[in-house]
Amino acid sequence: MSADLRSDSKYYHGDCKCTKKEVPSTIAIQCANCIDGIYPPTNNRTVEICKCRDVEIKHFICKTCARIRDKIDELNHELDILMIDMNYEIKRYMDCTNKVERLQSISNELQQCNRQLLENLVNDDLEDDW
Repeated sequence: MSADLRSDSKYYHGDCKCTKKEVPSTIAIQCANCIDGIYPPTNNRTVEICKCRDVEIKHFICKTCARIRDKIDELNHELDILMIDMNYEIKRYMDCTNKVERLQSISNELQQCNRQLLENLVNDDLEDDW
């Protein structure tokens, strides 16, 4: 299968066949003025009102898939740090063998996590047709 035709599990958040649990979450929505650094107001004539707010939402999660997604987030974070370290070491002609091996390991783990998430999308009765 060509790389551009593959499915990417991050687009299927919540569509797994696993049993879901309803959970509340509070999300903070920052207003545009605070993001742009306009609040508090920069001049005495204009009074900007902060429109930041906390909103509670309810959504359904699957503990199995959430655990896999958390693992993906951790691996991506480790990957970022590893790439920064390697950049420093390569510029100084240092041996990066261990880090290259870890990169390969992270890549494999990410592919396995992605496979697990995608497998959770497939209905049991469809698996017999594959």
